[in-house]
Amino acid sequence: MTTWNLSTQHPLIGAVAAEWTKLWTVRSTRWLVCGSVLLMAAPAPSAGLTLANNNEADGLHTLYKPGDVAGGTAFYMVQLMVAALAMLMMTAEYGTGSIRSTLQWVPDRGRLLLAKSVVIGAVTLVMGFVIAVVGVLPADLPLGRYSDVQPGRVACQVAAIAVYICLSSVFTVYLATLIRSAPATLTTAFLVMAVPAVMQASGIPPLVWTSQYTPAIGGRNFIMIDTGPYPAPVGSAVQLAWVVGGFFAARLVLDRRDA
Repeated sequence: MTTWNLSTQHPLIGAVAAEWTKLWTVRSTRWLVCGSVLLMAAPAPSAGLTLANNNEADGLHTLYKPGDVAGGTAFYMVQLMVAALAMLMMTAEYGTGSIRSTLQWVPDRGRLLLAKSVVIGAVTLVMGFVIAVVGVLPADLPLGRYSDVQPGRVACQVAAIAVYICLSSVFTVYLATLIRSAPATLTTAFLVMAVPAVMQASGIPPLVWTSQYTPAIGGRNFIMIDTGPYPAPVGSAVQLAWVVGGFFAARLVLDRRDA
């Protein structure tokens, strides 16, 4: 009788299984997953309450979309913690030297990168849905009569937040492959998010235009749906293009550089 061995018949599945095991056998993964959810849930009610109080104080009746409140929280706060989870898939191995064993087990470096991408992408996609839900609902309740709930839009924004967090985490894996150092990778991930926002705030037309095609601003426009200079799907395409480019850059460096 023939035994069907997935890791033998399908090397990518074996590599994915190995990366999945490595990810979930360290305690930092659980702490970062739980911390990301809490970081999203904790400020959401206060953000909704602040907006409602501002309306009351100013005598306004501005309606706010809870998905926008959650999207802003996900963009400015949660993604760095998710980036920390993603970067550890590479920087931890370089830090301990276990990358040598990994490359012996999976000598095809493109397959290795793809396996890490599949694992962190799947984990953070699910995380993203959870994070979005725990951000939308607590933000909506304090808004009260100032809440403009549009179920279709909320559903789209929950999905957009999940996709944005997923793509950001995969991109961070490629950054970590290029940089190797955990502090430098996290600093770069922060700059990738912060610098385009500064460029937009500068008001200088060339900088503003350039910032619109960075992964951070493309992703933010995708989350906010109708606030960007281009349709929301274009924002996702911009972010995806950076992810694809990051994969090929990381593959090139990983092929040419010693472990």
